[in-house]
Amino acid sequence: MVNFNIRYGMSTMEILEELKGKTSGENAAQVAMFRDTEKHIGVESHVVAKIDSHGAEYIPSRVPANPNVAIQYAIIAKRETQLRTANYREIVTRYYIVGINDEGMYFVHILSSIPEAILWGAYKGLFEWINRTDQGFTHRIQGDLVLQHIPIKGMIPFREVLLGYTDIYLKNGDIIKADKRPEVQHTEFLQIGNHQVQMNMGPKKRRGDVWMKRVDNVNHYALINASVLEFTHAEHQKVIHEVPNGHYALISGQRGRTEGLLSRTMRGGD
Repeated sequence: MVNFNIRYGMSTMEILEELKGKTSGENAAQVAMFRDTEKHIGVESHVVAKIDSHGAEYIPSRVPANPNVAIQYAIIAKRETQLRTANYREIVTRYYIVGINDEGMYFVHILSSIPEAILWGAYKGLFEWINRTDQGFTHRIQGDLVLQHIPIKGMIPFREVLLGYTDIYLKNGDIIKADKRPEVQHTEFLQIGNHQVQMNMGPKKRRGDVWMKRVDNVNHYALINASVLEFTHAEHQKVIHEVPNGHYALISGQRGRTEGLLSRTMRGGD
């Protein structure tokens, strides 16, 4: 496991040197994006916030970090000066998150669409926004997948729950509207991005029910009726998750990606 050595005041080249040979996960393109400086006539990077293992943010010169709690993440503001024309230069600020992943290596990826209230509020609540804690998601299950349990109301069959009668109300008031003609898949495997999810309802029932909902470009959800979910990924450890009795599993991707995670690949298989 690498030590988290991203510090306030590090230059762009110092950050790149620290990350060199120490990254893993499905973010090679994101690392390359952060590394890319060739298109710009000037690049500055600043560590603007650090986040500990409990999600508490520490801002330079404002809140001292708790020495008993490990710092696991940092938010980096990368300011790029781009030459648009001979007489016009544009400064673009992009935000990145860097941290230690499940395999004990660094990850780094761009954060897009951060709400202005968080940027102007000294990044308070950024960690909760990324992990959709405000929506009630409780588990970062594998990589950038997050999960919560949705109570089953009564004994209504899964397909009938979705027939335009029962919307899903998330913790912050966001609503996942039920479809009048839902496409429910009865399948053993579900592919979400580069994650494969195997579902079963018991020792002899190797399938589950899946309903996928795209709300907009960044909010995609998969509602799953299964008792056990097995998550596999080429660059992550296998995760087996048991869904409590009387609940469905609701899966989404972390916020801040350039696109919703579930929009990349979200399909069932036989």
